[in-house]
Amino acid sequence: MNITAYTDSLRLTGTIATHHRRLTDLLVQEGIELISLEDCLVISLQSETLDRARQAGRSGLVTRVDEFGAEELIEPLQDKLVGRVHIRREQLLFAIQNRDVEPAEPISMGPSTGGFRIRVAKEQHAMRAIMGNWDVRGYLHFAPEVNLAEALKSMRSGFLPMTDAYAVNIVSDRLSLGPDTIIVQREKVQALWSVEEET
Repeated sequence: MNITAYTDSLRLTGTIATHHRRLTDLLVQEGIELISLEDCLVISLQSETLDRARQAGRSGLVTRVDEFGAEELIEPLQDKLVGRVHIRREQLLFAIQNRDVEPAEPISMGPSTGGFRIRVAKEQHAMRAIMGNWDVRGYLHFAPEVNLAEALKSMRSGFLPMTDAYAVNIVSDRLSLGPDTIIVQREKVQALWSVEEET
């Protein structure tokens, strides 16, 4: 499965070896601390900020003073292709599965399954989430009889898929993506509201 994952400072695109069809299923799985991406392109989102600083006439170079009082230059992370990268799941802001979800294997008729696939009808609600430097707008899906305010309070899943979603970096509007299904980490959401509540 090919994905793109975003942290506060990195965009990582690579392949995960998994038996799951959907990225959401992988991310909500209990006991996973690290996500390993193979053949991963690591891009610093900070380099975008440095480029804008340089264009504005600032040097864009970062320095620090070492223990002897000497100033040393800190080079920003350059884009790199890396064989394997491990990401702490708790550091993910959001992630995107880069290809269509593969169709489910048909369920064979038999006594153990009865041949039925259970599907719960849901209504989509236009939502907006602020996560770090990101403004994410898309749809969350809830059962029709659920009160939206109560559903938001009782959400327990660690990751929430927002469909037909767009994400724009607040610091640099040149960093944007969508429309796509963007799977956001609930713990990283600083503010979440229904677009219907906006005036």
